[in-house]
This record gives sequence, C-alpha cells and structure tokens, in this order.
Amino acid sequence: MVQEMTDPGSAVPGLLWAYRFRNDGTAKNLGLNVSRNECSRTDGWIWLHFSLSDERAKRFIADFDGFPEPARATLLTADEHVNVCISDGVVHGIFVDLQRDLAGITDGTGKLHFAFNDHVLVSTRRAALHSVEAARQSIEAGNSIPAAVGLIEEIVSQYCITIERMMSAIADQIDEIEDRVLEKRRNDDRQKLIPVRRLVMKLHRQLLASRGMFHRLESAVDSRLPVGLAETATQIAQHLDSLDHACVVLQDRARLVHDEIVSKINAETNRSLHVLSTLSVLLMPPTLVAGAFGMNTRDVPFAQTDGGFWFALALCGLASAVAYGLLKKLDILN
Repeated sequence: MVQEMTDPGSAVPGLLWAYRFRNDGTAKNLGLNVSRNECSRTDGWIWLHFSLSDERAKRFIADFDGFPEPARATLLTADEHVNVCISDGVVHGIFVDLQRDLAGITDGTGKLHFAFNDHVLVSTRRAALHSVEAARQSIEAGNSIPAAVGLIEEIVSQYCITIERMMSAIADQIDEIEDRVLEKRRNDDRQKLIPVRRLVMKLHRQLLASRGMFHRLESAVDSRLPVGLAETATQIAQHLDSLDHACVVLQDRARLVHDEIVSKINAETNRSLHVLSTLSVLLMPPTLVAGAFGMNTRDVPFAQTDGGFWFALALCGLASAVAYGLLKKLDILN
C-alpha cells in the first residue's frame, strides 16, 4: 500500500496529488506539501497532477525549470487537440479521456495534458478525468510502476478498459435492435439507433487520434528519451488499433441494421402501394361504366329496360374481371 509521507515543504497551489515512486515501482503519497527539491531528485521518479482551474497552478508550472518551454506550454495550453511532441528528451502531449463526477463516468470528454522524462511526470486537467483517477486508485491499491512511461501506459489501459465496456454495451444494444428488425411485425428503431451511432462515431474519432499519437512515438529516436518509450508506445498503439478495429465493426453493424430497417419499411410501403394500385386498376373500369350509365343524356342503354340496373351492375363486374385478367396475364399482381 501507499505510505503517507510528511514533508516540510509548502503546499503547491493547484496540486491535486503527488506520488514519489522508488526504483522498484512502489509509491509514496507526498500529499500536497511538496518541496521543489523533491522534484529535482534523480532516485526513482515523481508524479505531480494539477488542476488548471487554479490560476496559481499555472504560474507554478510556468516557472517549473525541470521541463523546456514547449513542454510547459503544452501543460498550460488551451488547445485541446490530441497530439504528442518531443522537446529536449521530454515527451509532452495531450491525451483524450472521459470526464467523471461523484456519480461516475459522464458523457463528457476531457483532455489530459502531460509532460515527462525519466524522473518527473507532470499532468494537468481542467475537468475531473476517469482514467487518471482509476490509475491513481490502482496506485493506492499497491500497483507498482517502475518508470514514468509506465504511468502513461496505466492511464491508457484504464481508458481502454472503459471503452471496451462501453463498446460491449453498445454491441448488446445493436443486438437487441437487430433481433426486433428480424421479427415479422414492423419495428422502426431508427430513433434508438441514432444515439448509438453517434456514440460509436465519437469513440472512433477518439481512438483514431490516440492511436496516431502513439504510432508517432514508436519511431521516435533520441538518446535522451525516457527508457522503454518505444516499446511501451508500440504496445499501447497495438491495443488502440485493436479497439479501433472493433469500433469500426460496430459502426458497420449499426449502419447495416439501419439500412435493414429502412429496407424493411420501404418494402412494406411498396407492398401497400402495390395493393392500392391494384385496387385502383380493378375499380377504374367499373367506375367508368357507372359514370357512363349515370350521365343525364338520352339513349343511355337499359334506361327503359326492366332489370336494367342489374345489367349495368353485371357490366361493371365484367369490366373488373377483364381488368383482373389483363393484370394476371401481364404478371402485375405477383
């Protein structure tokens, strides 16, 4: 378990938590009173996590001399685009994450700004992030992380676990809709598919940006880079690739189910129109006959004949029979 440590340093403004990791990966919780000397130690490494809602935290990071200026700018920037850069052996970038509140994961998306070398990892955020908190809880539970790059791997792993759960729930929703589509009775579940497709598309965009970010780190060459960066980046990229492939499969399934619903609705509409068109064709000749006998003109057939109404009615039936025969012969009724 993580051990508490009393430190004579002063509280760092905006600091949410700080951990000192020994060489074997075990951690100590430094609390919020962290001295600057603690950040300059080379035995093991330290993780400092800040909230940028505190303006004093921005000033502290801007004055932090452990990172070059580009890395400090990444930690403080308002730009939320996922990216990664390397400056003087320091890896810095922005990673997408899911927001959280006291009730758990929310629908919002946040960004984790980070910068690290072999001895210091600083991360910042504007809203509470799920994967970062899950990584902290993992550390509190005794998970050892020997290197700073391992913390990035742990955060991404927690993110991937959450995405896998979300995708599993999405797959179940698509299964239910698909089962209803295959039933004989009509089911229009297009409205239920809209939030599903929107969420899958959102996850795909996140995964696409994240996997590209770590693929760029795979080929990074610099003797000053953190130890194990390329290998860790490769593992993370492969995991994200697998998730993105599964996400694309879900996208295709949702699109196919939507097309199947539309196709089924169109087929039923066409059948209804076919029936109405057939009835119109069958009733058109009798209507013409009835209209002819209903004209107020002289020389109307059967006008003075006993049973003339029945002769006219029979003529209407004959006209319908002739129309039906023509439709049958032309194979229009099938």
